[in-house]
Amino acid sequence: PADACYSLAMKQLASSDPFTKAEAVRALGVLGPRATPAIEELIEATQHVSFSVQNAAVTALSQMGPEAHQAVPAITALLHEKTWRLIPPVAAQALGNMGPRAKEAIPALRECLKSSHPGLRDAAAEALQKIEQ
Repeated sequence: PADACYSLAMKQLASSDPFTKAEAVRALGVLGPRATPAIEELIEATQHVSFSVQNAAVTALSQMGPEAHQAVPAITALLHEKTWRLIPPVAAQALGNMGPRAKEAIPALRECLKSSHPGLRDAAAEALQKIEQ
């Protein structure tokens, strides 16, 4: 069943419809580390113009944990996202879920501790604890 889900999600990921693309990304997230062959596509989806797709991509990478460590630079860049205020805390949480493999994000997360956005400050503090353990 996981293989069928993965295959279908990868087909739907190519859709130009943001709703379909977001659903495909969510399905890959449910697969967690079993969806690691799709990491490049998920990294690309973190840059999508649609909030739903972008949020689903960051969440999916978060669900993969340390296996998605190659996404650290892309997710770190989202800590400074200005268009969608909900994305930076989700990005911080994703980095935390990658644990010590997200060490390169530490300076950016420390900067987030100074944010006026309380959700981002809290998520960054929690992420730092997980990464620096």
